[in-house]
Amino acid sequence: MKKAIYLLFILNSFISYSQKESYFEVKLDFSAPQSKRYLYHDSNNIGYSIDINDTGILLNNFGVNLSYNYLLFKRLSLGITSGFYSDTKQKFSHFRLGGNLKYYYVKDNYHNLFIELGNNFSFDKKKFSNGVNTKIGISFPIYKADSIIYLFDLFLEQNYYNLKNSNKLIGFENEIPNTLDVDSVGFSFGIRF
Repeated sequence: MKKAIYLLFILNSFISYSQKESYFEVKLDFSAPQSKRYLYHDSNNIGYSIDINDTGILLNNFGVNLSYNYLLFKRLSLGITSGFYSDTKQKFSHFRLGGNLKYYYVKDNYHNLFIELGNNFSFDKKKFSNGVNTKIGISFPIYKADSIIYLFDLFLEQNYYNLKNSNKLIGFENEIPNTLDVDSVGFSFGIRF
């Protein structure tokens, strides 16, 4: 019975603390692909892997996302995130839904390390059917005004696109698309409120 009371006390403290410490973030993301690996096969089911050479410092991936976060502990938050994204080179546009985990290494100044995982849902199945996004980065405040905090993020990102049953990406005669992996570096500007 004592254990149950202690457990209820801890859960109640956890829930009441997290409800007081919830917040929203809105961010604009910009990223530049560093590598693109395309896998496809031909009509004889022979697989091929090629590197697509349209990478570099040009920012050709853009997005906007909204996240709702709450503090699990004083330095750790958990959140859900959603947004709209576009890869202008491949002309991929999609909706993303996922979650994030943030560790505040400078507790009172909103500096944090974060990881985000999300699913990409295509607006055009002829381009790609679905995908997965993984993002890891660092965030820090650049300005604070009243209850709004302006943030700047630096991140590494990987997008995995499932291209099965979609249009040819390169345009080879016997090309049957499989997957596209895109590794990028990027930054974002945002607000926390």
